[in-house]
Amino acid sequence: LSGARAGLEAARLASYTEATAAYFRALGANTALGLANDTLALERAKLQATQIRFEAGAATGLELLQAENSLAAAERSLTDADQSRNLALREL
Repeated sequence: LSGARAGLEAARLASYTEATAAYFRALGANTALGLANDTLALERAKLQATQIRFEAGAATGLELLQAENSLAAAERSLTDADQSRNLALREL
């Protein structure tokens, strides 16, 4: 009987530990998603500013291309962060 109780207590602690870990993974994933959203907004603003500078002759085509690539990378990061958060939430 005491062995069964010990096994039950071990299972309860393992379940609690996993639930706690899943919760903190979800919090981290949610934070990463927020940062990815902020980064995307920043990259959009940077692209817009670079386009204005390019049209005014104050930025090169390379600078414009780099700003476009940075925006595309931020969009991919946002997608990845969203998928990671969704996975973390499903684990709860």
